[in-house]
Amino acid sequence: MLAIAILFAVGSVTARNLPTADILASAALMAATFSIGPFRQGGMHSLALSRRVRACDGKYGPGVHVPASLAIPLPFVAFGLFGATLIPLHRGTGIALLLIALGLWRLVGSVSLSIHTTGVRRRARNWQSIGSREVFLTWDEIDSVRTDIDILPLRVGSRRDPLLRLTPKDRLARGGRLRYDTDDSLAIPTSYVAAEPNALFRAIHDLKTHPNRRHVLSAPAARELLRPNPLRERLSPGDPIESGHSGTIW
Repeated sequence: MLAIAILFAVGSVTARNLPTADILASAALMAATFSIGPFRQGGMHSLALSRRVRACDGKYGPGVHVPASLAIPLPFVAFGLFGATLIPLHRGTGIALLLIALGLWRLVGSVSLSIHTTGVRRRARNWQSIGSREVFLTWDEIDSVRTDIDILPLRVGSRRDPLLRLTPKDRLARGGRLRYDTDDSLAIPTSYVAAEPNALFRAIHDLKTHPNRRHVLSAPAARELLRPNPLRERLSPGDPIESGHSGTIW
């Protein structure tokens, strides 16, 4: 897909008329955004700490907010832009593609996360709900934190989504559930949030097992809890919790 994006980009530069250049440029953008998927499936979710991760405060106390990942809606935005550029030449096709892009964006939904001194909040939106659905677990309600992989079979191959599961001491309430959730676990699909999955796991696991460290969530630099290890260290396999190694879990 990346090679196709480059070809479209070259074509847009050399095009002799503006409508064709716009279409080729939007096609290049669309191909480039869809090429993000294989990199994320291979574990390259983020190279550094996102600037959008920030300290927050509210009814659950001080903490750090992890917004929804832009990598999820970006391909659909590019697809919609491609449809919009087709409207002057092929009105019906362009509008249809634009509506399909909006529908797919709504179908996929979004997930955001907040880690507070009092617990963990997950907020999600998908096609089943008009607004956001929120689930909050206090640290005392969380029995354990573990990793998992959700495998979704596709017509060609399969999709692997890394999950972070919070196991509550009691049965998880039905309200606000996602398809990843079970009666005994609240799932955080890490590819949907703007944080490196291994750094997110380490932070929540550490805060759960070491209550005396939760005070750092009150500091302005709370976001540093989610700073990932350097890329060269993440390429080395290992479990940083069990062995002290700084490699990756997923």
